[in-house]
Amino acid sequence: MTGLAAALIALLAVAALRWPAAPRLLSAVRRLPAIAPALAAATAMLVTWSAWGSLDPLPTVGDEVAYVLQARLLARGQIAGSPPPIPEFFEQAHVLVTPRLAPKYPLGFGLALVPGVLFGATALVPLLLAGLTAALLFVLCRRLYGGACAMLACAIWFAAPGGRYRAGFFSETLTGATCLLAWYALVRWREERALRWLLIVSLSFAVAAITRPLTALVLAIPVIVVVLRDASRLRLWRQARISAMVALPVMAVLPLQNVATGGPWWELPYGRYTREYLPFDRMGFGLDERAPTRARPPDIERLAQAFAAFHKDYTAKSVPAALVARTRVFFADLAGDWALLAFALAILGVAAGPGAVRFVAGSAVTLLVVHLAYAHPPQWSIYYAEALPVGAAVVAVGATVFLTMLARRLAASEPAQRATLLTGLAAFVAIWPLPERVAETRLNLEVAREPLVAFEAATSSIREPAVVFVRYALGHRMHRSLIRNPDDYASALIWTAYDRGEDNARLMAAAGNRTVYIYDERWMRLERLDGSIVAAVETPP
Repeated sequence: MTGLAAALIALLAVAALRWPAAPRLLSAVRRLPAIAPALAAATAMLVTWSAWGSLDPLPTVGDEVAYVLQARLLARGQIAGSPPPIPEFFEQAHVLVTPRLAPKYPLGFGLALVPGVLFGATALVPLLLAGLTAALLFVLCRRLYGGACAMLACAIWFAAPGGRYRAGFFSETLTGATCLLAWYALVRWREERALRWLLIVSLSFAVAAITRPLTALVLAIPVIVVVLRDASRLRLWRQARISAMVALPVMAVLPLQNVATGGPWWELPYGRYTREYLPFDRMGFGLDERAPTRARPPDIERLAQAFAAFHKDYTAKSVPAALVARTRVFFADLAGDWALLAFALAILGVAAGPGAVRFVAGSAVTLLVVHLAYAHPPQWSIYYAEALPVGAAVVAVGATVFLTMLARRLAASEPAQRATLLTGLAAFVAIWPLPERVAETRLNLEVAREPLVAFEAATSSIREPAVVFVRYALGHRMHRSLIRNPDDYASALIWTAYDRGEDNARLMAAAGNRTVYIYDERWMRLERLDGSIVAAVETPP
């Protein structure tokens, strides 16, 4: 923020506290609360789309690619597809290639993405989820501490550096929205005791459970305790039973997925993928020394080497330092350079805010604490991204409490109205970095996509059925795999496969009449098997 902008904001703050006519400014926005949730939703969608840059963006990291593949399979009416011709040529991070082709993740987020896949706009549902999250954040905060606090919470969330995760195919966008919806429905149920609200609570957590089971369990337990306590006190057991039964059909998709992907009904594909490729990648301390049951391809091998060392060094003694580091990263993702102030305001919000603030803050903290049993780099706060809107709400409540106390001490008159003006001004300050955040996210995505875009550009001229053997550069980035399984091998125009040297002959024999190409990532060059160059971004010296 420039010095001129800071001086202007300071001047406006003084005016809000001392100018006699300042409280009358509130009358100009009295009608705003009626449409404010819709405005918050539209803003979140616009910001996310601006950062992403497209309604049909190219997925970048392996998780995103796997989720989009899962959605494409589901759009064809399949939980799992036919395996690739020779699986070892097509092994892909987070995807099982035998006995069926299936991403390792539970079905929830893949199912959510299906409408976007059908309409040719894969980003559609993540954009809608960003809008739903913003609207729910606003209405929940307005119930907690008023409209100005809600506006501040949304401003913090919009401009949070961690908002970069919204512009991506990450399942946390779905569980974040469904958990907020469950909390909102819980509030309404406790006010009205109407069955429909309890059904929404149950269905929201059921969707979360078939998306991110551990997160759903952690966030659902406090809600279940509240519901069971109220049901016992008010004799509402019938409502509790009905809501639980309604969730069961949703939960039943998990054993159905387990069987459809070629495993026993009780084992998630996630567990089988871990056993096959990354046996150490599980909850617990230290390194699981068991060998994978399948040979790892180059990019998964690099990932395994990088994170095996991290798991090996992560012991019970590492937990306190990990807690500090992850908390620091969380607040940096929430408020950037203002992380320390955000932490202080969050403490104030928990201490002085209503009981509901302590409830949601406790749930978010529990999510972070549970993940202390899992070794991951502190900067990977994506694992508890569902807590980011909660953090924005708690910080906003703390800021509102502080500004209310300040107005009572310094205001010339009508301190409540002046505190509201100060909170609105704080929202303006909080959202100030938003254009910079959007530009930064978009630039980072463009850089991350460079090798993928170069590959797509090189292969875009292929018109006949083909096999493209990918020869990786020495510095290949492990999260940017060019091996991407199609949802149907029989109809796919291009098969992308690992270059396995002389072993390529096996796949060439299985490929029938498909034209054979080799893509050299080092020079971003596509050539036919006879050595004739089809496309090249760089030319060797």
